[in-house]
Amino acid sequence: DTVYDIDSRVRKLTENQLCPRDGELGAALVDVVPDSSAGLANLMLSYSWKYRVKDIVAGLLEYCANEQLQASEVRVWICALCVN
Repeated sequence: DTVYDIDSRVRKLTENQLCPRDGELGAALVDVVPDSSAGLANLMLSYSWKYRVKDIVAGLLEYCANEQLQASEVRVWICALCVN
């Protein structure tokens, strides 16, 4: 699936959730999915909505390996998941 393909599924998960920033319905995925490792992003991903999600994941894992980073310590800003 591409980022575009998953967008409608992400929105269905978040459309009835209150956004913690504006108090209105329609939160970002990062606001509603519990993740004890979540935190401020230390990497911003620029991508096309036509990219396949598995290619994005593979690219991020390769980046972590090349930079000798633990993937669990890298927090990535991906607008499709961080913007409501």
